[in-house]
Amino acid sequence: MTFEDFEQEMKSLGIASEKLRVYYNLIQGLYPLLGGKHDLIFVKDADERFTLCNHATAALFNRTPLELIGKTDDDINPIRGEVRYFRRDDLAVLESGIRKIIPTEVITGSDGKTQMLRTIKVPVQDRNGTPVEVLGVSRIITSEVVGKKQVSLQAKHWEKLFVISKTAMAVVDANFNLLRVSPGFENLTASHSGALVGTNLLEWIHSAQKSEVKEELQLLFQSERNVELSFNLNSTTGKPTEVTMNAASVEEDEGSLLALVELHSSTLAKKVQELNRLRVMEQEIFLKYVPGHFYVKDLNNTILLVNSHVCDFFDLPREQIEGKDCSFLFPNDADRYYQGDLEVIRTGKPILNVLEKTVGPKGEIWTTTNKIPLHGPDGNIYRIMIFSHDVTEFVRIQKAYQESEKLFKFVFENSPIGIAVSNQKELTLTCNPYLEQMLGYRPGEMIDLQTEDIIHPDDLPEVRQQIKLVESGTLNSLNLEKRFLRRDRSIVWGRLHAALAVKQGESDASLISLIEDITDSREAQDLEAMHIRQTQELDRRNRELANYTLFLNQKNTVLGGIADGIRSVVPKISDPGVKQDLEKLVFDVEHNLHGEEGWRSFKMYFEQIHPHFFRDLLEDFPKLSQKDLRHCAFIRMNLSVKEIARLSLMTPKSVEVARYRLKKKIGLSAEASLSSYILEL
Repeated sequence: MTFEDFEQEMKSLGIASEKLRVYYNLIQGLYPLLGGKHDLIFVKDADERFTLCNHATAALFNRTPLELIGKTDDDINPIRGEVRYFRRDDLAVLESGIRKIIPTEVITGSDGKTQMLRTIKVPVQDRNGTPVEVLGVSRIITSEVVGKKQVSLQAKHWEKLFVISKTAMAVVDANFNLLRVSPGFENLTASHSGALVGTNLLEWIHSAQKSEVKEELQLLFQSERNVELSFNLNSTTGKPTEVTMNAASVEEDEGSLLALVELHSSTLAKKVQELNRLRVMEQEIFLKYVPGHFYVKDLNNTILLVNSHVCDFFDLPREQIEGKDCSFLFPNDADRYYQGDLEVIRTGKPILNVLEKTVGPKGEIWTTTNKIPLHGPDGNIYRIMIFSHDVTEFVRIQKAYQESEKLFKFVFENSPIGIAVSNQKELTLTCNPYLEQMLGYRPGEMIDLQTEDIIHPDDLPEVRQQIKLVESGTLNSLNLEKRFLRRDRSIVWGRLHAALAVKQGESDASLISLIEDITDSREAQDLEAMHIRQTQELDRRNRELANYTLFLNQKNTVLGGIADGIRSVVPKISDPGVKQDLEKLVFDVEHNLHGEEGWRSFKMYFEQIHPHFFRDLLEDFPKLSQKDLRHCAFIRMNLSVKEIARLSLMTPKSVEVARYRLKKKIGLSAEASLSSYILEL
């Protein structure tokens, strides 16, 4: 029977496809124990109410499956003894969490006819691992029992049952001798089949319980009813095991009765219950503390399980989320999410690390989502497990990094200064267009250039020394003004700023260099320095000329005094020849004092310092006298009024008067500065 056939048969009951899949998978696992066939299928809850049945089960009581749902065995079966045994077996399965095989049992239909069944009952667990329902699958063996066929110990399905069974099973005769044991029975007794077969079952039972077990087995053979009781089973290790025995009689072909015994370790059942409890606890811890959002969905986009982070994010308890369609949490994105689920179902492969935005009442977050298919016992996908990790902060940082990269790229490509990145081997890794243009290279030509290719040889040693100090950590950065070489080997001045940059996770550092073209400012500085030197030289030479002029004046003063002294003694000399010589000497001195020779010497030295000054001045003001020109020369020499008075043998007040007259000749207003005008010529 395929799942589609099973689903179609149960369609009228309105049970979800996901739940039907669970039942179907359990039924498929029981087929080998029933010889590959089945007749009746039913599911009961803890209150013994039918929650599912097939048409054959309902037909026994002349009902439809829908009419049987919600009923109990008491409601439909008038045979109280049968109801009591059914109830006992169901409770045993629910309490132990272990399947139960009933080799032979009787059921009476609504028509009063009795049918013989071979039944297997298994627990159906909820998501926490707690048994909440009993699934039963029965095969009608009435004709087999009546016809004494296919019920012998050698029947293939019994052989297969003993081989594959994980429980302890044995066949005993009316004297309780062991005729056949399963591997599980061997494990419980710590013995092997050869040592067990032929021994009496009572020999393996604790002495205090032998009589009780013997009585129950005798009743089994006498009334052919099922037996269930607990006792301690001995083993070769000397340590008994508490077991629960289920036994039923079967008839061989020759008509003799045998007993099929199934033992369940009570210790094992307790361990199973403890494991189930621990599994539930582990699941609760997982759902409470596991980071990220965790979901389990069925194939119809229904949310089956969520963790506490999902509940916190949507501000809802689990009870209000689980069992809801995905659109309950994601009204705008459910269809898109379901397409991803369908892709997982179609390919059978997980979808990993999908970056997506999740919106909740507390805002939105970015997550990386993984969808993983879960396979059932039949190998088919029956659920989708989804795990989403909150990467909002990572996305924010990544976005900021991308914006930073974008900004850096813009600055790098459009910066008005040169930018270069080089490694510790001094090889240029990249540079911006401005630096290429500044040094006269075409795009890409500077890649792999070394420091020595672009730094002037005279500046190279200092630059390399400073770079080593930065790389060693002695300096945080360097700041130098050095000469750079253009592609044509001409020189351009640059201000170099450099520092190390280390990328996260990398050991090698890169040297980031900023190079500012300062050629114009450097040339301006040079011009200014030259101007200062020229001004200083001019001042020096002006001072020398002033000193020379002062010397001449002092010399003239001395000579004038000498001439006056000689002139005063000439009348007293009687010798005509001497008197004539002295008068001639006085004449020569006075001629020298009042001649043009001194002025010509002054003009010659002045024009060496200030070429064309007198020529340009006379072209503009041809009426200026020699005295005016001398006064202008003194002003051009940047001499003060007192200094001019001393050189001109005048009082400062006379100099001020002369300056006033000179301003009128030149045509300057009263407010204008004569000195500024002369100095700017």
